[in-house]
Amino acid sequence: LESGIYSFKIEKKELKIIQSINLEEYRLNDGFLDENNILWFGIMPKDDNLISSNKKSALYSFSIQTGLIIEDNDYYIPNGPLVSKDKKWLYHSDSMLGFIYRYPYSKQKLDTKKREIFFNSNNYSNNNPSPDGMTLDIEGNLFVAMWGIGEVWKIDNFSNLIGRFKIIGTNTTNVCFGGNGYDTLLVTYAKSKKLPGGIQLLNNHKTKGTEIKFAL
Repeated sequence: LESGIYSFKIEKKELKIIQSINLEEYRLNDGFLDENNILWFGIMPKDDNLISSNKKSALYSFSIQTGLIIEDNDYYIPNGPLVSKDKKWLYHSDSMLGFIYRYPYSKQKLDTKKREIFFNSNNYSNNNPSPDGMTLDIEGNLFVAMWGIGEVWKIDNFSNLIGRFKIIGTNTTNVCFGGNGYDTLLVTYAKSKKLPGGIQLLNNHKTKGTEIKFAL
């Protein structure tokens, strides 16, 4: 949430604070909890109009053992952290630049000198594509919500764009696999001038996801 990291027990509808993060004029953004019980997430200005080279955003991590770490403060709009299938890489996007970065994975305290651009979405669209939330299929391909152009992109391990799927909402925000066989792609999209926000189900992707187990 905006003020920190919370756990929410669905059955009891109980919200509990885990870590307070009170940064004036900033809020938490997309997060991902990995199999090592590390939460990776972005922090960005509450007002998008304030984002600039003088007021940037950051990638953070948190674990019960180590606590809160500022991993990388060289971001504009941080989104979609995700760990690769082989556990060798951490992916994280900067939506404003259109980049998906990757870092050699470590249990917090990333080596930011080894950060590299894994995928540049500007090479595939002239409409300011913005990579947002992302997930993996069973083969380790990335499925990425592309904000602003109403699409989900499928990217392989070699940074090749191998699939594009059209969504009814322009402002695509996040993706995950669900259903009994993890063969349905659930795509969320935010409110736009033409549509309210919603969820769209995709079944034309010819793949499936896997179960992710974690606990913080």
